[in-house]
Order: sequence, then C-alpha cells, then structure tokens
Amino acid sequence: MNILKMFPTVLQKFRKKIINIFIYCFSATLVIILVSNWIIISSTRHLIAENLEKVKKADVGIILGAAVYSGNRVSTVVGDRIESAIELYREGKVDKLLISGDHAERYYDEVNTIKFWLLKNGIPPGNIEMDPSGFSTYESMCRARNVFNVNSAVIITQSYHLPRALYLARRLGISAQGFGADQRLYKNAKRFLMREYLARAKDFIYIHILKPK
Repeated sequence: MNILKMFPTVLQKFRKKIINIFIYCFSATLVIILVSNWIIISSTRHLIAENLEKVKKADVGIILGAAVYSGNRVSTVVGDRIESAIELYREGKVDKLLISGDHAERYYDEVNTIKFWLLKNGIPPGNIEMDPSGFSTYESMCRARNVFNVNSAVIITQSYHLPRALYLARRLGISAQGFGADQRLYKNAKRFLMREYLARAKDFIYIHILKPK
C-alpha cells in the first residue's frame, strides 16, 4: 500500500527530470544554431563580391548543383547559377568551371544537365570539370580541395547559400570568394533561408568536430 502511495511522487519527479533534460537539450541546440550562424556569416561577409568587377581572378569557378528536371530543364536557382558562371568565365575571372552536384541516380543528373547549358553557351568542354558526387555542400568543398586539387575558386550560388559554402571552403584550405547568383526573387526563398540556418549549424559541427571523410 505504501508503495502505491509513493508511485505518483516518483512519477512526478521522473516527469520533471524529463522536462528539464528536454529544456537543456533545446537550449543547447538553439545556442549552437545561433552561434554557428553568427560565426559563419560574420567571417565570410567580406569574401562575397558585390558585383562582377569586384571578383578577383581565380583558377576555378565552382557551380553548386540544385534541382534539375528531365529534358535538360533546370530550376530558376540553377539557371541563375549557370548564367552567373558563364558571365564569370567570359569576363576572364576564372579559367575553368567545376560543376559539383548530385548524380547518384540514373535519371537524376545535376552535373550533366548543367554541363549541357554551359556547352550550349560556348564554354569549351576542356574547361569544364564535373563532380557527380557533390551530394552536399560539405562534400562538394571537400572533393574540390582533395579530389580536384582546387586552390583558388569563385563559388557560384545564391546569397543565402554563400556564407556556408565559403566557410567550408576556407576551412578546407581553398582560397575562396563568393559571387551571388541572385537574379530574381525566388518562390521558396523563405524556406531556403530557414533550412540554411540549420544547415550552417550542421556543417559547423562537421568541419570542427565530426570531420567525416
């Protein structure tokens, strides 16, 4: 009988402990997200060129992949990255273009779709390299440095994405600068930005703690 009377008290203490653990984990996660975002954004702001004239000459322009569709159709995000890359190449800001994207599945091919449009716009095939295993920004930057031996680069993607890509590239030893491919207001811009806050925290942990191969 005494044990039954004690049970609600034990249960209440256990519940409080669980709530405290949840609050602690939530608070720690929030701090990591806020601090990592602040460090990444503040440390890369000066590396983003406001316009084409301010881009310094580099060996390679890295085009980061995103959504593409059958028939060599591309999303507006990818289309703007392609146009920005062509502009950089024609102005002599980069000697080569490295396409880094996802080609894990037979019928989904970011790199060859982007290459199709580069070739269509007169970029010589000998000045285009492809990395079909750029499944994430972290992997794209790791492989650019360790597989393709990129030393200096202009990273070509949208402004919301540039701080993270630049932070990773610089930490991995690439002398990188960014060129924003923003040429319009994007339909899912708010969703992209919210996802980026979490992605920055994830890659901050990757580059400083986990360091996956």
